[in-house]
Amino acid sequence: MDTLLKNLSTLHFHWVMLLFLAIVIGNFCLNQLLKLLAVRKNWLKKGRAIFLSSLLNWLTFYVVILLFLLYFSKSDWLFYTLYSQDGVDVSLFLIVVAVMIVSLAHRLVKLLMEFVLIPVYGYYDVERGLGYTFNQIIYYTVMIIALGISFTSVGIDLTALGAVLSVLGIGIGFGMRNIAGNFVSGIIILFERPVEVGEVIQIEEK
Repeated sequence: MDTLLKNLSTLHFHWVMLLFLAIVIGNFCLNQLLKLLAVRKNWLKKGRAIFLSSLLNWLTFYVVILLFLLYFSKSDWLFYTLYSQDGVDVSLFLIVVAVMIVSLAHRLVKLLMEFVLIPVYGYYDVERGLGYTFNQIIYYTVMIIALGISFTSVGIDLTALGAVLSVLGIGIGFGMRNIAGNFVSGIIILFERPVEVGEVIQIEEK
């Protein structure tokens, strides 16, 4: 009986590995097909081909991760408590979910900016610099929310984290004041836009 169960487990593992391999090969073949169709403008526009290729890669990545989680859903090591924080038992599963939340937010906001917002800006004749400012504000907002959700899911108290960072900020503030100054300066430039995207700055004939 034990031998039969081991054989079934091994067979199941091989089927899952073949499924992973089939997904990766299918993704490669479809990407090559999209590139081929993009060359022929009558078949598929280049912008749509890039969008479909990016969407396909995104789906492939998350399908593989979900299959991995489903296959090992009954494994104790996946849900083994690494540490407990505020009543939350943090396991490898929760960490993977937190990483997926941040990654998903990043991919979705990039797709939104590239294939939705930029065409809208072009349709309404929004200045390139102003559109870039809007994109950056949206990106920072979405990523801060995603990071907050992911931190909360793994039991990290954002209030306590803010207190720790504020204490550390006093100690390392002097060493990172140039980085902080550059970041704040970049935010000011985004809003005031003294320099537009695409312009060339000349300093001392360089």
